[in-house]
Amino acid sequence: MSSKTLPTIQSYADAALALSTARFDSKPLGKNARLHKIGDDYVVRYYYTDIVTYRRDGTISLNCGGWQTMSTRDWMEATAPVFIRQVKRKWEIMLDKWVPFVNGMTVIVVKDGEDCVGPKCRLELAIPAACA
Repeated sequence: MSSKTLPTIQSYADAALALSTARFDSKPLGKNARLHKIGDDYVVRYYYTDIVTYRRDGTISLNCGGWQTMSTRDWMEATAPVFIRQVKRKWEIMLDKWVPFVNGMTVIVVKDGEDCVGPKCRLELAIPAACA
């Protein structure tokens, strides 16, 4: 994954801007990753898995498709405002504290403007995720 060619995508607006420069209906982000528009949503697809989905309401869905690999985690962190770590072969995501990552979880950026580290901001769970 090369940071030179990777557009900064951290929100719905960033995804719309990045896709507006595409020559076709999707934009390559790097090796095996593309940005697509599906309906009103912007989707980052890594191989054949939609790993990050930006919705118009500001929510962000995260999905590893069962592939909890370092490269999947790197692409999620590169294309979403999240911090993910691996502890004892299980992923954890930073919300107010480290919580277990659940495939398909939906988060939203807290709009208080505090607790931001660069493009990464404080998140909260938007919709309780179904157990995977």
